[in-house]
Amino acid sequence: MRRKRRIYTFDSQEFLSKAEIKCYRFLKSKYPGIRIDANTPVGIYFIDFKIELPNEVFFLEFHPIRKRVETYRSYYWRRRKILDEHGYATNRLFVVTSLKRLQTAKLPLIILQPDIINNRPL
Repeated sequence: MRRKRRIYTFDSQEFLSKAEIKCYRFLKSKYPGIRIDANTPVGIYFIDFKIELPNEVFFLEFHPIRKRVETYRSYYWRRRKILDEHGYATNRLFVVTSLKRLQTAKLPLIILQPDIINNRPL
């Protein structure tokens, strides 16, 4: 659920943090021509990015993990449950814990799948 926070606007889209804008700018520069929607409503919640490819739609959450509050695994499954309950069970979800990890990924984004079993985030 969206908390009452300052909203940042960039490229006609709204973001909850400057870090999300940096993530969006990186994705747009790395994958030009691909539609990326920020803060996509899913029920009463919002998913950071909805990325539409010609043959697939997937979701990306940019969320630094606060170790004392939650784990990568718990955050992933909490967001996965929201998508599943709202008709997106077949769409993939990626959780990126830092912009640096996204920038240094050596594989194309579409084939990066979170390693839930070993709890290794992107």
